[in-house]
Amino acid sequence: MSSDPLTPNAPEQRLLALDALRGLALFGVLVVNLVMGFRISIFQQLVEPHGLPEPLDDFAEAFVRNVFELKAYALFSLLFGMGLAAQHERLQALPHPRYWLARRLAILSALGAIHLIFIWNGDILLQYAIAGFMVLPFVGASLWALGVASSAMLLVYFFMPLLPIPVSWPSPDVLERHVAEASQVFPTQGYVEIRRFSWDELALLLPLHVYIFPRTLGLMLLGVLGWRIRWLSLIRTHTNFSLVTSFAAIVAGASFTIITAPPAAEIESLPGVIRYLAPGAGPVLLAMGYAGLFVGAIEFPSIWRAARFLAPTGRMAFTNYIMQSVVMGWIFFGYGLGLYNQMGAAAGLALAIAIFAAQVVFSTWWLKHWRFGPIEWLWRSLMYGKAQPMRVFCFSK
Repeated sequence: MSSDPLTPNAPEQRLLALDALRGLALFGVLVVNLVMGFRISIFQQLVEPHGLPEPLDDFAEAFVRNVFELKAYALFSLLFGMGLAAQHERLQALPHPRYWLARRLAILSALGAIHLIFIWNGDILLQYAIAGFMVLPFVGASLWALGVASSAMLLVYFFMPLLPIPVSWPSPDVLERHVAEASQVFPTQGYVEIRRFSWDELALLLPLHVYIFPRTLGLMLLGVLGWRIRWLSLIRTHTNFSLVTSFAAIVAGASFTIITAPPAAEIESLPGVIRYLAPGAGPVLLAMGYAGLFVGAIEFPSIWRAARFLAPTGRMAFTNYIMQSVVMGWIFFGYGLGLYNQMGAAAGLALAIAIFAAQVVFSTWWLKHWRFGPIEWLWRSLMYGKAQPMRVFCFSK
C-alpha cells in the first residue's frame, strides 16, 4: 500500500472509483429530477411552451437536458450492472450465490414499489430490479455472450422507433391537459390527493419506461462485462489510451446530441441510420465517456481528492436517492412548501447543487459512525435475514 494518501493503490482505487462514480451519477439524477420532474411536470418539455422563459432559465434547462438528462441514468445503469457482478463475486463463498442475488433484487423491487407508490412516481428502483432479474442469468456467462447480449439490447434501444411497440405515446392534447391539471394539483393539494393523481399518472409514464428499458438492460449487461474484464484496472494500466478513448466518446456523444437538438423537421433531414442511432447513442457514449475520463484521471491528485470527497455519497446512494425524493416532495408539493411551477430552472439547478452538497456532508459524517447508510443496512439485513452489524467501532492503541 502506498504511503502517500493522495496516491491510490489498485484495490482501493477500484472500489473508491465505483463509489465516486455512483456519487456523480446520483448528482446527475438529482439535477434532472429536480429541474425536469419535481419543479414542473415531466411532460412539460413535450408540450408547447406558454410565453418565453428567462434567458438564464432557458440556458439552465438546456444545460441540464444536454449534459445530464438520460446520461446520468445511463451511468447509473452501467454502475448497477458492475455492482451486480461485484456482488456475485463476493457471494461465491456462499452456496447458490444467484439465490442471494435474487433475494437482493426482490427486496429492491419491494422498496422501489414503496417509493413509487408512497413517495414519487418517477422511481427507477423497480425498473432496475426487474432488469436485474433479467441480467441475473448472465452474471456468470462468457464474455462473448455478455458482449452479444448487451449489444443486442442497445441496438433495440437505438432503433426502437422502427419497432412495433405495444404501448403508444399520449397525444399532445392529452399531455397539454395533464400538464395543466398537474399545475393545479401538485402545489395546492394534500398528500392523499397528490398520491392519487400520481398513481393515475403512471399510465402516461408507462411508454417512457417501455422505451427506456432495453437501454437499462443493455447497459447493465455492459456493466457486468466491464466488471468481468476488470475495466477499472485496465484503465489504471492504460491511462493514456483510456483518456483518449473516453474523450473521443464524449466528442462523439456530444456531436450526436447537437445534431439531434434542432426541431423535428431538421432531424428528419438527417441520413436514416444517423437519424435513429444518434438520439439513443448520444447519451450512452457521453455516460461511458464521463466514466472513463473520471476514472482515467483519478491518478491525478486533485481528481483523487474529488473521488474521495464524492465516495461516501455513492456508498449511500440508495439512502440519498430516497432522501432526495422526500425533500423535493416537501419543497414542491402542496403538503409542504408548494413551490411546484413557481421556481425557474436556474434556481432549481442551484437548489439541486445545495441539496447534493448537504448530502455529501451528511454521508461523510454518517459513514464515520456507521458501516452502511440506513436504507443500505435495511436492504442488506433483509437480504441475509438478520440484522447486520451497523456501528463502526474504533479501538485505540
